[in-house]
Amino acid sequence: MPRVDELMYGYKHIVQEIIEAGQVKQQIKWCVQEYSLLIVTAGAGQLLWNEGQYELTQGSCFIAKPDHEYEIESRLGTVEIYRIIFAPLPSSAATYTDALPCDVLLSCHPFSRCLELVEGIFRIKDAQDMMSEMRRHILLQEFLMMLIAQGVVAGTDWHQHIRQSLRYIQEHYNLPLTVDDLADHANMERWRYARMFKQVTGKTPLDYISQLRMSRAKQLLSGTEDRMFDIASHVGLSNEYYFSKKFKKSVGVSPGQYRRQCRDHVRVFSPFMEDYLVALGIVPVVQSCHAGWGKQDYLGLNHIPELDIEGDDPDRLSVYKPDVILLESASFRWKLNEYQQIAPHITLSSHSENWRQMLVSVAEMFGKTSVAEEMIAQYEHQAAAARSTLERRVQGQTVAMLRLSSCGFTLYGGEKHGYTGPVLYGDLALEPHSLVRRLTKGARKAELTAEQLGLLDADHIFITFDNEDGQKMGLKYLSSPVWNSLRAVQNKRVYEVDFLSWMNYGLLSNRKKINDVLHFLGSV
Repeated sequence: MPRVDELMYGYKHIVQEIIEAGQVKQQIKWCVQEYSLLIVTAGAGQLLWNEGQYELTQGSCFIAKPDHEYEIESRLGTVEIYRIIFAPLPSSAATYTDALPCDVLLSCHPFSRCLELVEGIFRIKDAQDMMSEMRRHILLQEFLMMLIAQGVVAGTDWHQHIRQSLRYIQEHYNLPLTVDDLADHANMERWRYARMFKQVTGKTPLDYISQLRMSRAKQLLSGTEDRMFDIASHVGLSNEYYFSKKFKKSVGVSPGQYRRQCRDHVRVFSPFMEDYLVALGIVPVVQSCHAGWGKQDYLGLNHIPELDIEGDDPDRLSVYKPDVILLESASFRWKLNEYQQIAPHITLSSHSENWRQMLVSVAEMFGKTSVAEEMIAQYEHQAAAARSTLERRVQGQTVAMLRLSSCGFTLYGGEKHGYTGPVLYGDLALEPHSLVRRLTKGARKAELTAEQLGLLDADHIFITFDNEDGQKMGLKYLSSPVWNSLRAVQNKRVYEVDFLSWMNYGLLSNRKKINDVLHFLGSV
């Protein structure tokens, strides 16, 4: 058993990496001189190296040895990981390999604590002061201590049984699989298998299999001319009628309609999802607008007719003869059921804050996955260049985003939540004001009291107004002593930005945010 002084490890570096799935498997490879602690925070994929491979899901951890090459591939959707580079301190180097399990799959429990620790390290990754350096080391020690205490090694816990089962399903989804068969294959009781499967994946085994089959069917429908019977057989549904019924229930349209919609020149109406369409080169037949908010002017669709999704008669849409109405699951608030008689509805799962995944999902609908991949790559390049510029200009200065309406000020959240945080504090790595972290932890936004507003001594404040009435009524807040006492106000570092481009998700929306930030802060 190693002594305590043989279990100390020094933090070196941390990186966050996102792998997007597409028609071509996306992957990352690395080979470093120190040890790497890999933590999967979202998605599913596969880890490969010369001695084996593992299925990765949220909460998977893996300690990689130095001087070995490792590779991660995405499966479906996005894999989000943190990779912490570290090394044993001199006193522990001799017995290090006995202290931690390397090259085996680990499961971190509770995952919420795991995420809190790794994000705590990431937030202060570039800080140079002594306290931050000590904090990084302490958080790393606590993380590694959790792994040692749990001692969860591949092949010895039920999580690994489930991961092996997921791999089996992904390789045999075209076979007639039952829960009993899968439980037997995983060497688990049926009740335990079903419960643990849902805990790991968030879905029942049969729902997971169905989703896998429908995803593959969509690829075959959009990318091949195969007959319906052949596609049904390929995904494990030999009855063509049953396949069509399952597909329509899952996707919202029949397989034939889906295939036609994947062809060029499809006429689409997709309320407040036009950002994704335009990014893919698809022009909607009608653009949505809202009496209180207006329309998305930043998309440049001035020549496209408008439809007020709350105020206009649904029959107006029939004039434009859409082939499909594309929605996301959160669109139920618009009460669009009356449009169902006009054109088939397709409802995509809401990825909102994960706009990359939503763009890929929309692209899959129209056979434009490669376009989505290229657009995402261009965005990452733009964000990286902007991040480099801003690091030189405003390093150490804090930023906040406010929305002002007739009800008062709303503060928007940090790098994981909301319309603006993932861009400002994630992609651009700007420093959020402490009030952002404290009031919006785990939430998209927070309504501010006058007292809380007075504590917002950020160096820079971005602000947008709900609508024209909100701007007029909001003026009383902007003339208040509390507002005028703020540091950013006194230093003339308050920047008004467009409402619908900033209060929106999407590639083009986020590009606009980056351009606005560079315009205001790039010359500070």
